[in-house]
Formats: sequence, C-alpha cells, structure tokens
Amino acid sequence: VKAYSQSTWDGISVDYSWYTGHEEETAYTINTANELAGLSWLVKDGGVTFAGKTINIGSDPANPVVIDLGGNTWTPIGYYASSSAIYPFRGNVNGNNCTIKNFRTSGSYRGLFGYVRSDTDADNDILIQDINVEANVSGSQYVGGLCGFICGYSKKIDGVQHYRCNAKIQNCTFNGTISASSSDSYVGGIAG
Repeated sequence: VKAYSQSTWDGISVDYSWYTGHEEETAYTINTANELAGLSWLVKDGGVTFAGKTINIGSDPANPVVIDLGGNTWTPIGYYASSSAIYPFRGNVNGNNCTIKNFRTSGSYRGLFGYVRSDTDADNDILIQDINVEANVSGSQYVGGLCGFICGYSKKIDGVQHYRCNAKIQNCTFNGTISASSSDSYVGGIAG
C-alpha cells in the first residue's frame, strides 16, 4: 500500500519560503498546496520565470504528493493577461507521480499551467513530467488540463521566419472535463 502525502488549499494562502533566500539555486522542492500556490504567485506577481531551474513536486515517486486545490479558482502557473502583460513559466517540473486535483478556472490560457514558453535552441528546453491532473477545467480559449498554451519562439534564418518550441510533456495524465466557450478555442486534455 502506497502512503500518500496530501494537502488541501484554502484558496488564499501562498507559501514561497522554499524560494525566498534561495533564488540562485537551480532546483526546488514543493510538497504542499500552499507551496504550489506560491509557485503560481512567484511567476505571475513576482515575475520569476524559473528558466533553467527545476521544480520537484515531492521527492519520492513511490510516495507521491497529492495536492487538493479545494475546488477553488486557480491562477495558472504562467499567466497571459494581454499582449502587454505576459508572465511565462519557463522552468522544468518533475512531478514525481504527484496528483493535483480539484480546481476551477475561467478565462483564456487556462489549466494547471497557463502559459509556458521555451526561448532557446536547446533540445528539451522545458520538460514537464510525471504529473496527474484531476479537475474540471473551463475557459474561453487555450484550455488544457495540464497546460493551456505552450509556445516557442521565432527567428529569421536566411530571410525565412522559423518557429521552434523546445518544450516536452512526458508521462502526464488528465482525468476530468475540459470546456471552452470561444468559437476559435484550442482545447486538449493535456494541452490546449
């Protein structure tokens, strides 16, 4: 029998003490719902992209963390408000078989992660892996259970515009419903 570590979010509390004072480190471990909310806050309100850094959710795949977001409205990790207010998540995430469940969303670029962007030529610039999401996710466009929108970058090579996305999602699952209200929606269980 697997022993699970579970925490439930109250919809308000955030804990980013795992990051504060450790900004130069390249790997961080999150174990609670409040710490996950702290990650969302750091990206949207703190302007931290986590480029080149790894977020571990729990540390033991045999004893995965379960994070219950309490049915509360979730601000996605990586946020797109408008073309002049973009707060991308650019880090790696190792979920260690965690389950993140029971959250609500509304608006565009919605999911557990909202706006993920890779900005380099490096293969697998961003890797999100081993996360199980259980939720009913809704929004207007770019809606996914795990990630609403994943993008890369474009550059001209010999006068031709090229687009490249070096993000990879691996061993992730989604169980729930996805809905989008816009007529030009992009919707998916893993990514919109």
